[in-house]
Amino acid sequence: VRAGYSQTSNRPQCRELTPATFLDDETDQLVIGNPFLENTELRNYDLRAEYYFGRGQFVTIGGFYKDLSSPIEVSSTQIGGNEAQTYVNAPSATLYGFEFEYERTFGLGDILGNRFESKDLILKTNYTWSQSEVSADGDVTTALVSSATGAVRVVTPASGFIVDGRHLQGQSNQRVIFQFGFEDSDLNSRATIRVNWSSGRIRQTQNIITGGPDVIERPPVTVDFVWSRTIENWGGEWELGLAVRNILGDDYEATQAFPDATVALFDTYDLGRELSASIKRSF
Repeated sequence: VRAGYSQTSNRPQCRELTPATFLDDETDQLVIGNPFLENTELRNYDLRAEYYFGRGQFVTIGGFYKDLSSPIEVSSTQIGGNEAQTYVNAPSATLYGFEFEYERTFGLGDILGNRFESKDLILKTNYTWSQSEVSADGDVTTALVSSATGAVRVVTPASGFIVDGRHLQGQSNQRVIFQFGFEDSDLNSRATIRVNWSSGRIRQTQNIITGGPDVIERPPVTVDFVWSRTIENWGGEWELGLAVRNILGDDYEATQAFPDATVALFDTYDLGRELSASIKRSF
């Protein structure tokens, strides 16, 4: 059983600080940074119970609580009458939840006999549930940018930008990772199937001034297959690899739900599938 406390900081990125307007080539949205952003300070509390079956094999359940001061969030704004996004420090927020993790190796030799002594099945899974709340009790600092004065600090009540008690931008309530693998030590080969799922989350917070609701994104369910084998031959060590990603072909989708029950597509695109092969040599 372990308990822990730590303090960490999250610094804004350069693109979040620049007062210049640019087009995000991934979302096709206008973006303007906020040069008055401050670091996010986090106080982290953790309590965890672990049981080990062997080296690298365990089951874990833990709870966590995080107190955030000045979390950085994506906020809605307007540039020349067009919808755009910027970045602000919310006054404060809390994040709490629990996590379950399981990792185990099953020797097939123990199950099917000595013929399968070199072969193992590997199971890994992680489930995380979390809840967050953002406080609007305080002020928000934005930047008023013009060619004459540059960036000017503007301090306004946070209630004009933030709905008190809503979720943190970018935070999913649930996340599941499942990984099933097969290893053969005689052949030096490994094959893994990995499944990744997250529940919906806020991509861009609502614009209280214009009435535009939160943009909620639905991350795609991804199923990936990765295989590799190491061969010692021809004067060196060779590694062969094959990967197939997003096998289900799930697509990305972000929507807005309006008060009249209308749901509008905000952004959607086809992720496609990815197939890759590789050959590596170690000298």
